[in-house]
Formats: sequence, structure tokens, C-alpha cells
Amino acid sequence: MEAGCLVVSGLINPVFIVTAFLEPSGVYARRVPVLRIMVVIMIPFCWIFFATSRFDVYPRGGHFLWIIGMLIVLFSGQLAGITTHKEKV
Repeated sequence: MEAGCLVVSGLINPVFIVTAFLEPSGVYARRVPVLRIMVVIMIPFCWIFFATSRFDVYPRGGHFLWIIGMLIVLFSGQLAGITTHKEKV
């Protein structure tokens, strides 16, 4: 279980970077919401790894700032009330 959580935790950054670059480009617009949700679902795997790890690791302030930063980037359009793929009538 520990190894699986570590692998999923390691994939968060690549999936996040791909999502962050695809969103403003408008390319693959239908896949961006799916990738956003994937990133959000992957975050608890970090916490499971911290809880089950044999090593003495635990989240510190930087971990939570990293998560908050990713969420702000991924959902900045919704936070600002901007529709990125549809024009308002």
C-alpha cells in the first residue's frame, strides 16, 4: 500500500503541470476538467503515505502551501468567475 501511494503521489506534479499548460491553450478543453479532478483525487494519497510510512515523515507547512497553490492554479478561472471556453452572451 505504501508503494502505491508513493507512486500516485509522485504523479501529482506531472499531471498538474500538463493540466496547467493545457487549460489556457484551449487544446483538449474537454480533458482539462477530468485532469483537474484527477489531481484533487491524488492529493489524499500523499496523506495516506505519510500515515502509513515506516519512515519518520510528516507534512509540514510547505506541503500545505503546495496543495493550496495547485488548487488556486487549477481553479483560478472559477474563483475569478471567468469562463475560459465559452463566451458570455
